[in-house]
Amino acid sequence: MPENQTPPTSDEKKEPKKPGPKPKDKAPESSVPPVAPEPAKVEEKKEIAPPPPVEEPKAPEIKEEKAATPAIVAPAPPKILPEMDPTKSHRERIVAYLSSRKGTVRLNDFLKSLYGIPQPGHPVPYTSQPVMKKLKHDLKALQEKGSVKFANDSFERLGKAHFPDQNSGKTHYWDITNTPIEVVIP
Repeated sequence: MPENQTPPTSDEKKEPKKPGPKPKDKAPESSVPPVAPEPAKVEEKKEIAPPPPVEEPKAPEIKEEKAATPAIVAPAPPKILPEMDPTKSHRERIVAYLSSRKGTVRLNDFLKSLYGIPQPGHPVPYTSQPVMKKLKHDLKALQEKGSVKFANDSFERLGKAHFPDQNSGKTHYWDITNTPIEVVIP
């Protein structure tokens, strides 16, 4: 052992050689001498003269006047048709709807729109018996007043019970989905 080295301790024992590729401690001998890198060529930059400045014609000076700040205007509320105005009663809305029509008009779809869109999981309001009884009374009052002339008296069935399925015996009620309601407008 050379003098400047200390004997190996138990922690520094030599590991046995493992089979496989050998570590590259030494470069393999080759007959080709190493090639020295060539110094990079430095190209001389030619100085380019900037183009002569171009004089632009002067525009007349514009004096900026401070414009009055526009008043903040709230957007106009959307225009609501008279027959869809939620502040009016059902009777007023039906009369407003019929005033813009002529001939024979089927009211079923319009009457459905009076009740809005139901929330998910809730029953449609215009299929319940109490709602249809109230609507029948409103339509009857309009007929007695002379505001509306019905083609037939089918609206009188609204809210009444019927049994479409004789086998199950379930009670159903006439509503605007299964009762045609038509108005004659001169």
